[in-house]
Amino acid sequence: YPVSLVLVRIEAFSDLRARMTVPMAGERLLFRVGETLKSCCRAYDGVYKYDASTFALVLPEADAKVVGLIIKRLHQKLDSNK
Repeated sequence: YPVSLVLVRIEAFSDLRARMTVPMAGERLLFRVGETLKSCCRAYDGVYKYDASTFALVLPEADAKVVGLIIKRLHQKLDSNK
């Protein structure tokens, strides 16, 4: 069965984290990003922190069409939070 891997990187995270005055604010931001990613995925998909500013989504039984739908959901969710 197909398995897809999607990497989601927060481009300006290092600069943003350097400007934060509260020490744990960066970690809370990453937690919220991870929760948002999980809310856009299916219950059995894996959302993992890959490195300091990147998350890895492991999507079992997901072909290109399913991945496209999940990415579209993610874009809509992030756009609504602006």
